[in-house]
Amino acid sequence: MLFDAVYSEDVALTVADSSGLTVSSLLLLPYVMRFHGAETKMSYIYGAGTLPRHRMKGHMGRLIRMALHEAAARGDVFVGLVPASDRLRQYYSRFGFSTVGYRREQRYTAGHSFVTDGAYDDVSSVCATDLYADFSRMESESMRCGVRHSLQQFLTVMADVAMSDGSLFAAVSSVGSGRVSAMAWAKRCGARRDVVVTELLSDSYDAANAVLSALQRQAPGSPLTVLAATEDDVAGGGFIPGAMVRITDPAAAFGIIAKADPGLRLTVRLTDETLPDQSGVYVVSGGSVRHSDAGCGPEEPDLYVTPDVLAAMMFSSNPVAAVTGLPGGRPHFSLMLD
Repeated sequence: MLFDAVYSEDVALTVADSSGLTVSSLLLLPYVMRFHGAETKMSYIYGAGTLPRHRMKGHMGRLIRMALHEAAARGDVFVGLVPASDRLRQYYSRFGFSTVGYRREQRYTAGHSFVTDGAYDDVSSVCATDLYADFSRMESESMRCGVRHSLQQFLTVMADVAMSDGSLFAAVSSVGSGRVSAMAWAKRCGARRDVVVTELLSDSYDAANAVLSALQRQAPGSPLTVLAATEDDVAGGGFIPGAMVRITDPAAAFGIIAKADPGLRLTVRLTDETLPDQSGVYVVSGGSVRHSDAGCGPEEPDLYVTPDVLAAMMFSSNPVAAVTGLPGGRPHFSLMLD
């Protein structure tokens, strides 16, 4: 049912063997991503798989390259995915994907009390369609860089929650406000069925406590872990890796950055073996970008990069960006189908 909700021939890519049998497939789902104040097109790879007896023959690698060329052809600036394992994370890095989404754990015991100053109503059972306006508002207000969800994409997420064993959802509304103040999505994990909050959107710290309390009521006696988004100003280790991104239109990405920061002057040489048309020198100056295959003249580029390095820099924390000279920002990849 969930696959039917997102499947269409327009987003399906397949690879067949010599007999014509489809052996590998994936969906290249269209999304909108906010990037340095602009909303731009991106694709999300979902449902990638190969028939067991046809694995280790290069079919998926061929399909990933097809997906990248397709994304570039249809004008997507980025392609994202969330690997299911560290092994797959290493595999996707071969194609220019870089891990750019990170989370940090906030752990609470089963006896923790989420205290609130205000009064809240539990509106978890409200129709998903009626929740969307406040979801979209909180999603927009909470992120400077990240994936935006359409109404249909939000409804698909909520249908996934309803169908998945162990998935939880809670929403609260501040009494008298007339709008939803916080929403949270969670899963029961491990042998103890601990509650792991995979996404939380709220208008305030108080509302966040209220929605976590609502989740506690759905799973009494369970420890709770919140996978919180990392801040732009924080660098270092100890984070949990999540989403990966691959840049498929660097000229557009540089153009958005240049428009957001007209004073930026930077010259970057990109080498992209998978999308060779994207290789060359990008000169950012005066609020615009120029792409040239010939080079940048007598001056040496400030940076020499490959697609994975460029993605890591464009989506870096502010301390890292201060070193590279390329404005960054941690992306928020929330509620992506896995």
